[in-house]
Amino acid sequence: MDCEKTIFAMDGLSIRENYRIRLVKLVEKLELAAVLRI
Repeated sequence: MDCEKTIFAMDGLSIRENYRIRLVKLVEKLELAAVLRI
């Protein structure tokens, strides 16, 4: 039971981490686009 909980927690963390990384990459792309436009 504890193993399942741990795996689930790690999976949830990785999903959140992936979302954060995707958000950071999106922001970097937008900043790059803004710089190129200027």
